[in-house]
Amino acid sequence: MNERASGCVTELAALLVDALKSLAPNWRHSFLRIDAEDGATGAKCTYADAVGVHFIGSIEHHDFYRKAIDIGEQLRAETRSAEKAFKVCLLIVDANLNYEVKFEYEDPEKWAMTKMNGGSGVPVGITDADLATLAISDAPKGKGRSSWYKFW
Repeated sequence: MNERASGCVTELAALLVDALKSLAPNWRHSFLRIDAEDGATGAKCTYADAVGVHFIGSIEHHDFYRKAIDIGEQLRAETRSAEKAFKVCLLIVDANLNYEVKFEYEDPEKWAMTKMNGGSGVPVGITDADLATLAISDAPKGKGRSSWYKFW
């Protein structure tokens, strides 16, 4: 990932953490999912606390989503390679300020977030084990592994 793309990821993580500080001071994990097709970008965000998983409403938090989508579009442009851009970007942040970013280039439904039909609000495919490894700021990188970051 180039320096500008890394900057976009850090900016997205900071935006999310800042929003959660006032919205849900006791949050444990949060998930920001940006889906993008050429010409259309959307976002969903949830956070988990001791009570459960909650969506951050797009109407009452319009400014947050507008900024997240703007940064997501910049990130998509910076990570585009060989005429291929991500369809989904998932940012996972924990309350210890560890964060991970994942990209999906083929499946626009990857990491869907819903509470309908028995969904929990946690992105589909993200497990408790995935969340537990966020605390390891120097997690190994390799094939299929995304980058881990830590705010200091």
